Amino acid sequence: MKKYVILMMSFVCAFMLIGCSPTKTFTIEHAKSINIMSGTTGQTKSFDEDKVIAHITDNITSLKFKKQESSQDSTGWGYKVSWYDEDKKNIESIVIMDEHTIDYDGYFYSTDDSHGINIKYMNQLLDSMK
Repeated sequence: MKKYVILMMSFVCAFMLIGCSPTKTFTIEHAKSINIMSGTTGQTKSFDEDKVIAHITDNITSLKFKKQESSQDSTGWGYKVSWYDEDKKNIESIVIMDEHTIDYDGYFYSTDDSHGINIKYMNQLLDSMK
């Protein structure tokens, strides 16, 4: 009986830890422009078209991210995305590592969402500049 109680307590603790892992969602409102920078080429492009801003913003704000390890010693990244208001003040910035991982505020965050971050769309936007 004692082993059973210890086993049950272990399961309860494990579920509590899983359920309490820090998550991050983004709320980005009133963005009037968006800046995308490629971590591979250094190419940067700003967009003020509502359709582009909405597509990227909706993609990021629809995801729930779980906090992972520190990104302090990380090198290399896919894209940096920054949102700006009408006064060109930065609203939010994130670094996209891949389809399921971002670097935000010194930590990696990952999403389990099967669609993830639409980096193909960002590739198309930057490729259209060439």
